[in-house]
Amino acid sequence: MRKCKALLTKGPICLQETKWSASEKEVLMQHIPGLQIAESLATPTPGGHWSGGVAVLVPPGFVLKESLDLVQGRAVAALVADRTNQYYVVSVYLRPDKVRQDLTTLLRALVGLPCSDTRIILAGDFK
Repeated sequence: MRKCKALLTKGPICLQETKWSASEKEVLMQHIPGLQIAESLATPTPGGHWSGGVAVLVPPGFVLKESLDLVQGRAVAALVADRTNQYYVVSVYLRPDKVRQDLTTLLRALVGLPCSDTRIILAGDFK
């Protein structure tokens, strides 16, 4: 928690493969006043485990204008505005065994973003 708070003083944080669920959002919102979160919840695997889960944590002083679940559990886009700019921050997790499939789905989703002329900052786990 301390590390998140310190990083948020610089700007948005991207998280990947966290097995993210609704409870993580609640805990962070309780401990960091003014925090805004764009999220895509982890998805169940055939073996009964959880996979993926991504989030963009947006600190106070920035505005989370929109959150788009681009690829369930794999990619989320946060339309963020600061004092002078508006841009997408995209947090991505590509499954090691399905990189090509996930990347193809992600690229289709990125092309379909509502603000097509807005800059995109892409961060993630691209193994």
